[in-house]
Amino acid sequence: MLVWKNDDREPVCCFGIAGDFLPACGLSPVGGESWSGPARRVAPRFDGLDFSIVNLECPVGVEGIPPKVKASLGDSFTAQTECLDYLDSLKASVVGIANNHLYDYGRAGAERTLDRAQERLSVCGFGRTLEEPPSVCIREGGGGVPVGIWAAARNLPDAATRVRQANPHRHVPPRRDTAPRCLVVRAPRLSPA
Repeated sequence: MLVWKNDDREPVCCFGIAGDFLPACGLSPVGGESWSGPARRVAPRFDGLDFSIVNLECPVGVEGIPPKVKASLGDSFTAQTECLDYLDSLKASVVGIANNHLYDYGRAGAERTLDRAQERLSVCGFGRTLEEPPSVCIREGGGGVPVGIWAAARNLPDAATRVRQANPHRHVPPRRDTAPRCLVVRAPRLSPA
């Protein structure tokens, strides 16, 4: 999908946003194939990109951590760390983890997911309160243009809170708009003083 085009200007960066990657509920490669195998079938869609951004929609590598009991009837999702091999074929260098499943295995599961993802990718959308600035990843686009990527979730009672240690007696009013956010902006050049 081409988001913006101006025939009078040359693009300085081409990147892809792949949306949700949910390798859970038994989804796995078949016949001894690795995760990078099935990714090769969609990889041509990512040719010509400087980088891509993906939302990792479930915790990874949380073996041994029990799922958190949810007030709703929603499922708790998880995947093995090897699923991140899929993202290599998509030129993914930034992964957003700000979503409604990050805390399916509590804070310990969220932190382990962050650790596993940071071993190979830049991660946005974890460990901030609503009053703190969001985490930002900077990637270099074509021609050396810096591009900033920001991701955050809003008003998810288990993830985005107003204080680091949430008060269980404090009620945060629900909002209709609780979808994960991803914003891509051109980052300012920082020159030495």
